[in-house]
Amino acid sequence: MSELHGPPAPAPATTTKTTTTTTTTTEPTTACRASECESPPPSPAPARETAGDDLASQLRRMAQQLMRTQNRRLVVEYLQLRRALR
Repeated sequence: MSELHGPPAPAPATTTKTTTTTTTTTEPTTACRASECESPPPSPAPARETAGDDLASQLRRMAQQLMRTQNRRLVVEYLQLRRALR
C-alpha cells in the first residue's frame, strides 16, 4: 500500500508577515483636569405630599420636626393640636 501513496509530499511553503503597531497615549484636550472638574449640582429635595393636609398629617409633621429641634412654640402647638384631635 505504501507503493500507492509514495513518499510524503513536501509541505507547501508559507510566508508569514509580521506587523507591529505602536500606540501613543496623549492627554485628551476635552477632558478636564482635577483642578478644573466640578461636581454636578445637588438633586432637588423631594416634593412634600400636599394631599395629606388634614390635622393628623400636620400632627405627624410637627412631631417629626420636634424630634429634630427643641422649639417651645412648636411644642405648645403640637400639644394643642393633639388635644383637639382627641
